[in-house]
Amino acid sequence: AFDEWTVLGSYTWGIAWGSQSSDQATGNLDIPEQRPLEVGYLDYDRRHAIKLAGNWVKDDLIRTGKLGSGFVFGWNYQSLSGTPYRPAVFNNYFGSYSNYGTPGDQVDRLPWIHSIDLRTAMHFDYDERANWTVGIDMFNVLNSRQVTSVNSSFDPAAVGADQTYGEALDRQNRRRLQLMLRGAF
Repeated sequence: AFDEWTVLGSYTWGIAWGSQSSDQATGNLDIPEQRPLEVGYLDYDRRHAIKLAGNWVKDDLIRTGKLGSGFVFGWNYQSLSGTPYRPAVFNNYFGSYSNYGTPGDQVDRLPWIHSIDLRTAMHFDYDERANWTVGIDMFNVLNSRQVTSVNSSFDPAAVGADQTYGEALDRQNRRRLQLMLRGAF
């Protein structure tokens, strides 16, 4: 029957432009000349987010007297556009890599991130007094390992292997399995 299926979806478009959002953001107001290229795309500027999810539920797969069981299969797909990054050069006043070395509209972007998650579960009930569910979830089914964070520190004096700007700092989590056992009585 059609009522056993559920499908949800969403698309979000956004833009985040402004001055840096960090713990040192008030420094921009105190000494604005310390950060001449501050305004631009913010670190969390994610232009596109596509999310789809669905499940199929069969509540009365087996029913014998007071004992019953059912089945659930669910899925989740998420696709997110990459966030921006640009070179941060050393600021002698703050003593850290906190100044941007390029204007805010000249940024690099991380790659898109795609993820598919699956769930399957069986639930059992006894005369509405006891419910048990046993299942398995698999996250990041395709084991996608896209870069999610890079080093934005840029040292103009560094050359070759000494230059670490743009090197991967973090990636998507590896494929994971999660077993589930839930009871209510």
